[in-house]
Amino acid sequence: SSDFNVATISSEGNLTAVSAGTAIISAYAESNNSVIGTSTVFVDISSIFTASDHFNTSGSAIDIALNSSDTLAFVADSLGGLKVLGVTPTTGKFTSLLASLDLNGSAEQLKINRDDNLTYIATGQNGLQVVRASSTPSILDTYNLGYSLSSKYAWGVTLFSNEQKAIIVNGLGIDVIDVSSSSNVSLLSEINITG
Repeated sequence: SSDFNVATISSEGNLTAVSAGTAIISAYAESNNSVIGTSTVFVDISSIFTASDHFNTSGSAIDIALNSSDTLAFVADSLGGLKVLGVTPTTGKFTSLLASLDLNGSAEQLKINRDDNLTYIATGQNGLQVVRASSTPSILDTYNLGYSLSSKYAWGVTLFSNEQKAIIVNGLGIDVIDVSSSSNVSLLSEINITG
């Protein structure tokens, strides 16, 4: 390829478009390394990416998850809280900002229980927040980690496969939280990790 920033070709002959532009692909004879053919490749991405494929948030978008119908995107937007964007499932394009929810903390990571349409958000000093996953989200409950300057800070969250328990990475270890009731989350166990 005359421009590897535009297109590359493997030894098997597979062509990969990298970015917009023009590249000339040349084929060489193995016996004497002479050119046996050339082709010009035009890579046009103008019809692939449009303004609706991008959405600027007020914070720093850190994590994203889709609801069960793939029509709503939930964005953990750090100090910008939770953002809810409309999505067209067939094209993957964002349609609009539907809602913004202040979490009184920094939205670091989120997981969605797609069956119950609940979002579990690690919100830094505010612990774990359980939010209704809809176009009009609302906070259902908060599990406070007891944050202080030398204490726990919810950095990450994941769900057990049965979606009845969540694990929070808190900077000092992990907490396992019972989330079987979205309005009454509680600590099941904690493990402090030092070192």
